[in-house]
This record gives sequence, C-alpha cells and structure tokens, in this order.
Amino acid sequence: MGNGVSVQSHLAGDEVQSLYAALAGTTPISLLNDDEKGDAGGESSSSSSSSNVWGALSDFPEALSAAGNLEIEKSVHEYGKQMSQNHRTSNNLGRLMIYVSRVLEDVNFETREVPTKAINAVVLLSAFLKYFVEETNVEECAWACNYAGENATISAMHQLGTALLSAVCMNNAVQVTDATYPLHHACVSLLLVMSGTQLTQNMIDGKTNRPTTHPFLEKIHEVASTASAAGSPGKNGTTTTTTTSAKTGAYTNEDVVSALLRNFIEQKQPKTWLKSYGVKPGSKTASAEMNSSGGSSSLQAGGASASGKVMLTLSPLADVSSLLLLVLINFNNPTSRSKVPHSFRYALRSIRNIKEENKDIESGVGGIEKEEEEENARIDVAGVSTSGGNLVAKVSFTELYETFGRALTNDISVLLFYSCILGASDFCEYCLNNDNVEVVVMPLLEMLYQASARTQNQIYMILIVLLIMSQGEIFNANVHKIQIPQQISWYKERILTKTTLGSLIIIVLTRTVRFNMAKLRDVYLHTNCFAALANMAPHFRDVSAYAAQRLVSIFELIAKKYLRFAQLHADGMNAKEDGTDMHVYADFLRILLELFNAALSQNVLVHNPELIYALLHREETLKPFEKHARFKELLENINVVLVHFNEEIDRKQRERGLNSFSIPDLTAIITIAAKSYSKPPLHDFHELKFAYEEEERPEDFFTPYVQSLCLEFSGILWNPNAIALLPTT
Repeated sequence: MGNGVSVQSHLAGDEVQSLYAALAGTTPISLLNDDEKGDAGGESSSSSSSSNVWGALSDFPEALSAAGNLEIEKSVHEYGKQMSQNHRTSNNLGRLMIYVSRVLEDVNFETREVPTKAINAVVLLSAFLKYFVEETNVEECAWACNYAGENATISAMHQLGTALLSAVCMNNAVQVTDATYPLHHACVSLLLVMSGTQLTQNMIDGKTNRPTTHPFLEKIHEVASTASAAGSPGKNGTTTTTTTSAKTGAYTNEDVVSALLRNFIEQKQPKTWLKSYGVKPGSKTASAEMNSSGGSSSLQAGGASASGKVMLTLSPLADVSSLLLLVLINFNNPTSRSKVPHSFRYALRSIRNIKEENKDIESGVGGIEKEEEEENARIDVAGVSTSGGNLVAKVSFTELYETFGRALTNDISVLLFYSCILGASDFCEYCLNNDNVEVVVMPLLEMLYQASARTQNQIYMILIVLLIMSQGEIFNANVHKIQIPQQISWYKERILTKTTLGSLIIIVLTRTVRFNMAKLRDVYLHTNCFAALANMAPHFRDVSAYAAQRLVSIFELIAKKYLRFAQLHADGMNAKEDGTDMHVYADFLRILLELFNAALSQNVLVHNPELIYALLHREETLKPFEKHARFKELLENINVVLVHFNEEIDRKQRERGLNSFSIPDLTAIITIAAKSYSKPPLHDFHELKFAYEEEERPEDFFTPYVQSLCLEFSGILWNPNAIALLPTT
C-alpha cells in the first residue's frame, strides 16, 4: 500500500463526491445488474445507474484504510447527514449494506493481493453508518436493517451480518495475511460501529421505561444464534465445524468467539501501519499527533488527531477483536434474549481446551479421516467442534493463558480475563490449578500497585479477578510456594527479600486498602481486598515479616478509625452501628479477626512465625475489642494463641537471664514453640469463604464500561455531542 496521498486526493475528487452524493440522495441506487433488471421487468427511470455508482468504489487507487479515519469522515460528513435524512425515500443505506455483503462474499481470503474493493466498501459503509447512528434513532436503524432489496426476502442486515461474521471467522480456516489484515480490521471495526447505538442512547428508554433496543446488535446475535441452534454433531458425536461453516456461510456464536480469541492470542501486527489504525504506540510522532487540534470538534473525540487516537498495542486487530468480544458477550438486551436463546456469553462459557478436545477426537472410532485432518489444520489455537450434541468453542488454554500474562497491562485485557475466568468454568479451573500462577498474577499486582494511575473501574476489576482466583484452594497453596525475585522493578517502597508470591499479594492488597482509604473511599474495593485475603488465610505459609506487618497494621488503621467514631457517641462502642461508618468499619474488623483466627489455627500457625510475631508486637491494638459482642469469641481464640507464645518467650527470658531478645531470636523462639502448639480453639468457626457473584443486571455496569473503552481505543471517532450513555466531561 502507498502512503495515502493518492487516497486523500481521490477522496476530494469529483468522482468520489458524485458517489457520495448518489448514496446520500433521494434516488434509489439499483442493486441489480443489467441482465437482472431485464428479468425483473426494468426499474423506475429515476433509478441511478448501478454500474456508475458501485463501480466508483472499485476505482480507488488503493484501499481507503490508508487514509486516516478523520480524513474519511470529513469527506463523508455532509453526505452522511443527507443520507440520514433521505434513507427512507431511497433505502440507499440498506442497499449499501447489501452491496457490501455481496462484495465480501466474493473475497478470496487466501489471496496475496490486497482486496481493495472489499476494504473500500466496508470502510465507506462504516463512515456512513457512523453518521447514521449519530444522526438518527433506533426506529430509523431498524428500518435500515429490515430493508430487503429488489426481489429479496432476507433483510439487508441479515445479509450483511452473515457476510461480516463470515469474514471475521475466516481466520479460523485461513491465516490472516498481510494482504487481508486491513479487511479483517475493517470488518471488526464496522461491527463496533454497529454497537454504537449503545453509546448514543441511554440504557433505559425515557418514553417506555424499558431497556433501549439495538437493531444492529440484535441482528448480529440473531444471525449467529440461529446458526448455533442449527448445529448438529457429526461422526462419533464430535466433529470440527469451522470448515463446514466456511462452506455454508452459517457462522455461529462459537465460531465468532473462537475467531476473536484467536486474534487476541496471535496478536498479529500489520506489516504496514495504516493511518486508519490510529497512532502507532511508541512512535516518535505519537505525542505530536495526540496534541494536534486540527479539524472540527464535532468530527473528533477527545483530542484525537487526523490519524485518530494512540492505539493500545502494536496489534490493532487484536485490540478491536477484544473490544468486539466484550461488546458481544455483555450485550444483554431482554428483547433480544427472548428471541435468541443462544448467546455469545453462553458460547464463551462453553470454551474447552483445544488439547483436551483433540484427545477426544483422536480417541474416536476409526481415527481421523483426511477431511477432518484438513479441518483440524487451523485449530491448534482456536476453533469450533460439536461435543455431546452441543457446539463448543475451542481454544488453546496454554496459548490464551500465556497471552494474558503478556497482555494484562490495560483495561481491555483485564476485563477480557475477568470474562473468561468468570464465565468459562474450564478455563477458570485451568488458571486456578496452574503451577505458574505468577504469569497472570504478577502483571495484575503491578497494575494494582500503580493504583493512582488507574481508573476506579480498573482497580475494581483487578480486585474481582484476584477474589475469583482466591476461591481456588490449589491457587492459594501455590502462591505461597512460588518465590519471586529479590528485587521487583515496579515495587519502590523497599527491597523485598525472601518473599513469596502469596506475601506479595498480601503486601499489594493491604497497600490498596490504604490507597482506597486516602483517595477513593469505596466500600466495595475494601470488601474485595479483605475477601481475597480472607480466602487465602487458611493457606498462609511462610508469610514474610513485611507482609505480616502490613496485614496487622491495616487492622490497627481501621481500629483507630472505628474507635474515633465510637468516641463521638455517648454509648461508645455500644452505640448502634447499623447504617453508619462504624458498622462498615466493624465489618472490616470482623473479617480481619476471622482472617487472623484462620491463620492461627493449629495447622497453619506453624508455618507463619512472622505473623505471630507481628500480632504479638501489636497486641495492644486488639485489647479495646475484647469485650465487643461481635469480636469477643474471635479474640478469645486469638488470645489463647498469643498467651502461649508470650509465656514461651517469658520462659526463655528467665532461662537466659535476659530482659529482651533481638527480633531474629524472638522469631526463632516462636518457630520452635509453634511446632509444639496443640491447644484447640475455644470457639469453632466455619471457615470464612467469599465467592464473587455478578449483580442481577451486570449490563448496568459493563455496558457503559465497555463502550467507554470502545470510545477510547477502537479508533472510531464518535461525535461527543451524540453520546448519551456516558457522562459528559
């Protein structure tokens, strides 16, 4: 591809402007060729010549993706508004949708030549459709979706949806090449544009007080879900369907999920960075591009330059694929769900490890036939099969896990990881039972450590991920076995020595509590931190001195805040706590005391002399709560343990005739005494376990969150004045 200069000059040329004017006008553009017109008895004399209009798309000197999104939008701007006004008269938006679907059907994805015609058609439709979404309402979007064209019974959006999903899923059968990369990117981006109705509307329709509808997204769900419902098992109950889908054009929810995950896993970088991708991360011009203020504010979003915004990674296809997957799995419109029982979220929850699936195939009667071998050629990373009569998306869990380990540096990857471990039980089990948990935990902790530079949503999601992982007993055991390097580059407070991953989790979580108390003051962030720590407590092992100190100091900090509130009440700690800050702090103190109680149980305390020492050192912090009704029995258990070690230390002092011991000596005494400790607790408590569950309507949180990420990282330059979903700044 060239440098885009020829495209820019062509965009301003008379031929292109005539094309735009024809699309935006009131005269319908025929979708039939001359032969078809004759068969149909001819069209109205007012119809434009299809060969002139559609042919103009083929005459571009190179792919439109070589131009920046803002440049394309400026060239379309006037005509996009006209099309929005005239589309019911001409139905030209619906016709353009059908035309694009036909062009996509003719693409050879194995070609080494750039499919310029298809790229131009998709990019042009994206530009017009974006204006349409901004300028109109859902009723107009539904009208355009339902247009069927001349002598057709299938709607424009159904045809386009089928063609787009086919293009997106083609990577499961044919590798994305340098030639087809821009087309894959353009198709995924067009689907993101279609999701823009979520941005331009509030979640609840003010007139009906019901959830707003999204015709484009609903059609995409309908197309894929219909194909999923039609899926059936093949030989031996298990067969690969990706190639079959390629032959029939019926791509399923499972096909789409596996294709988008494949793009994320492969992180393929383009041979040439096109302006339509946005500003290349790390480029010398990135800062200057971002500070550019050229162009109308109505055509730019948040300071984006003529080339768009600085992108997230060096793989724009992986970025937009991750965003689209998040959009699809979090689209939960009740009107759509009642029509289509199978969803992208269900497809994600069904993913299976591709290696395990291959074992199932290989163990089938008669082995793998030649055709099945061909179908399996591209499923080393991702694919689709039927198992037990149900379609399942297949992904290499090893590849997916390792990719997350490299990619967990931003909101998109964290949210995608959350979606996978919450929804996909097989992948969640793989993660929780993995011996190399540091692969994903270390980058999560690094982001959490940098809380001041993170959004509140991102902190919230990281903590939820850690809470989900802390629900696994094998995970909790493994984190305390993994020794981390003596010096962690991102940890600045001190040099950490002899620290396990488990201790580092404690250190970072307690640091997050302090940050939240000082800055955010979000009760839910506190709760998630303490819940994760409480889940880990029965498995504490070799907790470092610094981690133990941080844990006890958090109790001390919250205790001081609780006592300060208690002093403001005449009844002191006997004051009614319900609905007050005292009640919140009392809940946190209770969790911490239960945590200490679990960590001081007979089978655990022997492995944690540093925690025993830290509690002994700050023993006076516990005293004010010994008669508190909510804490009394827990503290009685804890005090039994502390009394034992105090007595042992006193005995050693008498034996040696010393008034005090050094910290190493005290730790040594505690270590020896712990081995002989055998006293049962005074009170039995059920093991404290916290489990994360999504809210009843998770879309209320995730739809705005996901669309805010699309707004920032998709490269689509939405008009800020058209955005209704997100608060204006």
